[in-house]
Amino acid sequence: MSVTPLKLAPSQRPDIGFRPKILEPMLAAADEGKDLIPPLQKILGSLGFSSFMYGFTTTTSPTRESQVYFFATAPREWSLHYERENYIEIDPRITIAVKNTAPVPWDQERAIAMAAPKHRARVERFLKDASRYGIRSGVSWVLRTPEHDGVLIALNSSERVFGPRQHTRFRRNLGAIFTFGTYFHEFFMRNFVDGGIPSRLRGAALTDRARNLGTCRAGFDS
Repeated sequence: MSVTPLKLAPSQRPDIGFRPKILEPMLAAADEGKDLIPPLQKILGSLGFSSFMYGFTTTTSPTRESQVYFFATAPREWSLHYERENYIEIDPRITIAVKNTAPVPWDQERAIAMAAPKHRARVERFLKDASRYGIRSGVSWVLRTPEHDGVLIALNSSERVFGPRQHTRFRRNLGAIFTFGTYFHEFFMRNFVDGGIPSRLRGAALTDRARNLGTCRAGFDS
């Protein structure tokens, strides 16, 4: 698996044609040339989550042979560990997301229940490792693109159980969550695909321009 972190920084093209209210703090910061991470974290908190991961691959079903591009707010140590362990093959967020085009909740109990018997031990190890970085539950889903590339949106929570209280908050924020994922994807497509990554993303490396779009606390996870 080849993993390339994307870097989020003040964008030169923050206007995506429509400014959804949920993204306004980040877009306003981009307009002013400010750090985008603090407003992004504020947005996540308002939705009830603590971290975020956005990724896309050259295939709809990522494996260790896939080229993966990602942006995440979790520590880079988690990214490196994730790659070493090839967790992309058993990540329950992906397992759940690939079957849904709308946000679906997950937690540790559901992740273990959905794991194939042959992968259960690895999934349990993933959950234990991810928990150390505050990734214990959340919602995830995929976006369908005209090129059929795999695009994953995952919002993570440090809460171990996605229970009634979390479901109530999730239902209340569902529209904003879905809008956030969709327009964050559009934001990145305008700033990375248009900036040099071929639209079919066939293993192409980031251009120097894309690599220099600032710094991000990246990790393959949100």
